[in-house]
Order: sequence, then structure tokens, then C-alpha cells
Amino acid sequence: MSKYIYKILSICLAAVSFIQSAAGQVLRMADIDDGLVAKDTYCLFASIRLGQSIDWIEICRNTVHIPCDGNANYFRDSRQMAAVADFISLWYRGGGDPYCKNNDFTLWRLSSYMPPHKYIHSTKERFDFLNRQINNLLDYEKSSQWDYNLGSWLEMDMEAFVLRMLEKELIKINPIFRTEALAFKEYMDAAEAVYYYLIVGKDGYQGSSSTMRWAAYRKDMYTMMRQALEGILFYISDGIVPPERDPSEFTVELVNREYDSYIKGLTYLENDYTVEERSLVLDAERAAWNKWMEIRVEMAQALHEDQRTVYQQQTSTLCLSKYQMIKDRNNKHIK
Repeated sequence: MSKYIYKILSICLAAVSFIQSAAGQVLRMADIDDGLVAKDTYCLFASIRLGQSIDWIEICRNTVHIPCDGNANYFRDSRQMAAVADFISLWYRGGGDPYCKNNDFTLWRLSSYMPPHKYIHSTKERFDFLNRQINNLLDYEKSSQWDYNLGSWLEMDMEAFVLRMLEKELIKINPIFRTEALAFKEYMDAAEAVYYYLIVGKDGYQGSSSTMRWAAYRKDMYTMMRQALEGILFYISDGIVPPERDPSEFTVELVNREYDSYIKGLTYLENDYTVEERSLVLDAERAAWNKWMEIRVEMAQALHEDQRTVYQQQTSTLCLSKYQMIKDRNNKHIK
């Protein structure tokens, strides 16, 4: 389903691109400024070859940009407008371009937009600056539903990008964390079905804001995982102890009881999926959630005692986030 939405978004972008081209309103980086991106861009998490940097500059220069329905006054400056346009054009255009999942390209484009200081050393400081780059980039005015839809997708995919960087850093420390990354992906696949069966419904219509709602739903999942990984990564790398939480306060059992309550409360809806269909989807998500939590229990046993304590506390934080999502019955994402 998510691939389907990406395809729709790319088709819409292509249509807008064609209209803008016909109207003579095509924006390219070269039209804004010859020097918005330095060839020797320094990145905090990757060493980008000069040749690669030059190649990416040319790709950005030669790409048709669709920044927003609004005008340049909605952006802080031309650098921000060009950077937002690059991400929208290269992440969401058709043709199967890999830029949306290319961590090095994303790091390079963020760092060329807002260069990092070379004296940033600790892992937490690097991620703090990465979040500053993203927040600064996405801080621009929006004038239409189209702008809000694109902005929400950028926020979602930037959150997914930060999550991938956290996973990468943890896997470098201990390859065991790759197992959890795979379990989380399975959980996300199951959560996607919940969105379509219990939030969107059978008619599949949520109005012009449907893209924005879908992006917000996925972003919430990414944020839940990101917060848990930050706690253990910053502890292992920098010795930063996250706020303590009693692991017995919010547990997998509590989450499962709320799943039971959710399923028992399902009622007949006219012209929608049956109670049985919706129940099966919720059960599938619960199974993926429980599998993920079981893997975390196994992983905790493989960590050093002090790391295990922090990791178990983060599991409780995950359970709290998931409990709140189920308790809310996803109402925040319903039109």
C-alpha cells in the first residue's frame, strides 16, 4: 500500500512539473545561485568523496524542482528553497531513483544546506545537530493542502532517515541490533494494514489530506522506535543515562490487554470491513508487536548488565507509547 501511495505522489509531482514547465515556471538550482552547495561538503556521519559530491551537485542542478505552491517568500532564503526542492524532486519522482533511501546523499544534502562544525564529537551531539539540520530545513511556510501533504511526507521520511542512522550506529557497536531492525520492519508492515482497515476504511477516501494523515501515522511509529534507540545508543556511546522508568509499570502484558479491549469493542460499520476482517488485522499487528518485544527480551540478555537495565527501561517506554496509541484507538489519525 505504501508503494502505491508513493506512486501516486510521484505521478502528482510529475503532473505539477509538466504544468510548471509549460508555464515557464521551472525552478532549477542553477537558476537560484551558482554556489549553493560546496564541493567539499563535510558530513558528520559519512566521508563523501569529492567525485561523488560533484556528481550529486550536477544531478541537483539538472533536476526539475517543485518546491511549493507558494513563492520564494515562504522560505527563509534561496538555500532553503533549493534544498527543499532537491529533496522533493529526488526523493519522490518516478523511475525508482534510490535517493530517498540513500543515507549518504541525505547527509550530504543536509550538510551542504547547513554545514556542521568539525568539533562536534560525541554521538549525541552529532544526532542533536542532525535534528537541528532537519528542523531548520523543514521550517517554512505552507500555503495549500498540497504543501502540507509534501511537508508531512518530508517529515516522515526524515524521521525514517534518522532512525536508519541510529540503527546503523548501534549495529556498528553490536551486530545483534540488526535483529531488532528487522523485527521493527515486520511490525511496520503489520501496522500499515491497521491503517487501511481501521483508519481509512473500505472506501479508501480521507479527502485531500489523506497523504498527510498517512505520513503522520507512519512518523509516529518511527518516532516511537527512535526514542527507544536513542536511549541505549547514547548510553553505550556517551555514558548518558536516560530518565529512569520502572520496567514493570508499562509492560507487554498491559499492551496486550488493551489490544483485547480494542478488538472486543469493534462494531459493525455499514459499507466497511467486517468485524472479523478488522479483528484479524489487529491480531496480526499484535503478533508482530509481541515478536518484536520477544526479540528485545532475548537481546537484553546478550547485553552487559548496565546496558541491559537501560535497554529494559526503553522497552517499557516503547510499551507506554504503544499502549497510548491503542488506548486512543488511532483517533488522532482519523478525519
